[in-house]
Amino acid sequence: MTGTRYSLHLTDINAAGSLYVLGGLVAASLALSGIHRRLASICAVLMLPALWLGGSRSAVVAALIAL
Repeated sequence: MTGTRYSLHLTDINAAGSLYVLGGLVAASLALSGIHRRLASICAVLMLPALWLGGSRSAVVAALIAL
């Protein structure tokens, strides 16, 4: 992969990507269950660009499989 990745807090891009997938799935489930629906929806939407900019293709595939 070429380009700049933006997951500076973790050195492994797959670990960063899996963290973004986990956070997005938790936020999506909270948004669907009705607990703090608006805040959880915003967090779920914000996880998508974080996942993409993280640079982990395997995390993107895992997110698609999980959905």
